[in-house]
Amino acid sequence: MPNRRSRKLKVRKAQSRKSRERGSIKWVYYTGGFLTLIILVGLIAGYNSLRSYLRSDEFRLMLSEEVGYELNGDATLTTFQWDGWNIQTENFSFKELNGFQNINALGIDAQVDIGAIWGGVYRIENVHLRELEFIGDFRSDPKREILIKERPAKEEGFWDPFLPDSFDVTGIDVASVNGSAETDDGVWAWENAS
Repeated sequence: MPNRRSRKLKVRKAQSRKSRERGSIKWVYYTGGFLTLIILVGLIAGYNSLRSYLRSDEFRLMLSEEVGYELNGDATLTTFQWDGWNIQTENFSFKELNGFQNINALGIDAQVDIGAIWGGVYRIENVHLRELEFIGDFRSDPKREILIKERPAKEEGFWDPFLPDSFDVTGIDVASVNGSAETDDGVWAWENAS
């Protein structure tokens, strides 16, 4: 009898150990699946939030401010139309703070490289301009006061630490350039250049 009883006990212990092993393996699978699901939902939510921000007026105004700051003047972009990651806007205008130059671009098409955002940069590629008008005044005038635009202080929002802080524009193609530039040597003008 003791032999039978010890066998039953060993069988029960073995079955108990196997059921515990199966339970711990199930727990690992469920936890791994749950964590994978959370990561997947987080990535989708992050992608949609980024996409929504890039298509907002807030982004367009921020882009206008950044261009204006970098070129030392006031820049304005009209409303963006999106098709996937291709972007179109009808007009970009820029007036330098010192009044030396004015730029007006019509019919702008470009592509946004979404992968570059993960690298910390807004990359705009394959920019095509239908028409570019340029007026510049490069005469040296010792009485002319040079103004420099200062970057305005702004409150940092929730998403700001996660968003890129630099812009990269690659490949600009201009179909037609019209303009003039005043220099100390005279006026230079061009029409329908590309």
